[in-house]
Amino acid sequence: MSNITKKGFKVLSPFGNVTTGKIYFVDTNNAEAADGGTGAATPDWGTEPDKPFKTLDHAIGQCTANKGDVIYVMPGHAETLSTTGKLIPDVAGVSIIGLGHGSARPTFSISTTGSHAHAVGITGAATRIENMIFRAADQTGSSGVGIFVNAADVTITGCRFDHSSTLTYFVNTIEVSAGIDRANICNNKFVNFGTTDQAQRAVDLRSTGSTQIETQIINNYFSGNWSRAVIIGSSVSSFNELRIADNVINSSSTIAGDIPIDLDSTQVTRNMGVIARNRITAGSSAAKAAGLQHGCCLLIDNTYMLSTGVLGNQGGIDT
Repeated sequence: MSNITKKGFKVLSPFGNVTTGKIYFVDTNNAEAADGGTGAATPDWGTEPDKPFKTLDHAIGQCTANKGDVIYVMPGHAETLSTTGKLIPDVAGVSIIGLGHGSARPTFSISTTGSHAHAVGITGAATRIENMIFRAADQTGSSGVGIFVNAADVTITGCRFDHSSTLTYFVNTIEVSAGIDRANICNNKFVNFGTTDQAQRAVDLRSTGSTQIETQIINNYFSGNWSRAVIIGSSVSSFNELRIADNVINSSSTIAGDIPIDLDSTQVTRNMGVIARNRITAGSSAAKAAGLQHGCCLLIDNTYMLSTGVLGNQGGIDT
């Protein structure tokens, strides 16, 4: 495997990704992996699969903003992120792509404590994170966060979010900060089988007093027990072109206040976005009664069903 440069474009064979930027590799399992002068570093260190960097954070630090740099994280790579801000993708326009399939994908075990603690905080605009596993190893605190999105045009796709046991969980799995535009959370799998009142939110659109523009939550699979909401945006001042579409939400909660999708029901103009073609289940009629708070969005062709097989309103979702 090598990088081929031709007329200014780099092609990584055999993956076929084309970029005008640099390509780096990360693999903690490689015996020769080194970061920042540790080990036998050479000028081309990190640019070949057999000379990878040891940590993703170090690789990010080698990138140049908005040059199309790509970081490939090798199959089987594993890191433990045990402090707030341990991994900060802070360079704009970088793509971070995990290699491998299933459990062989790169795995980041997250362990944080304290209110609003987050080990992964994205501050680089147009960051792309793809094909990773993020695992809650030990997270405590009333509002701990798995990934904190604090930059525009961030894409998180093809990732799995889960936990190492029923006693560990992400309180809030992904949180999009106030006023952050064009966040794309697509094609991911969120799994939480903890007990009631552990995990609170899978996706939190936290935008008090601000407008979020073109947020997209599309084609994700959510399965588990969230004690507040699976997708929530109840404190948002307003949305512009919000789209929540084609998701499967399997909520096992039986508590009436545990709402699968909870948007601000006081926003009744219904011109801020669309909730379409979602397939949602609830654990009981109590949870179904709360169903969905959706005052700011139009509903199109959603299906809501109890775990007992009782069908809700197919044109929308009962409120």
